[in-house]
Amino acid sequence: MTLEGTEFIRRFCLHILPPHYRKVRQYGLTSNASKAKSIAITRKALGLKHKQLLTKSERKAMAILRLFATAELDDCPCCKIGKMKIIFGINKNRPPPKELLDKIKKQNRKS
Repeated sequence: MTLEGTEFIRRFCLHILPPHYRKVRQYGLTSNASKAKSIAITRKALGLKHKQLLTKSERKAMAILRLFATAELDDCPCCKIGKMKIIFGINKNRPPPKELLDKIKKQNRKS
């Protein structure tokens, strides 16, 4: 469609938000309600290949690797050959479980 400059400006100004509005309104492909589904359909229709979205834990691991790219994080700090694995995790918002604290106390008594 070809428009004159004044008509284009008039139509464009219809989309300008009132004062004190911060969020941009999105319709169609980029609306929040259907964004994931419609963008996937659009990419498929256009024949675009894209990487699968990473999970939160995968994104966190990638960020850590970018920060500390010089060393593998799961390498053993002593022998540099073996791989460490997580055997127990502690929630940062709660104290450690009583069983774990008892185990640590027993280890400290033996030393």
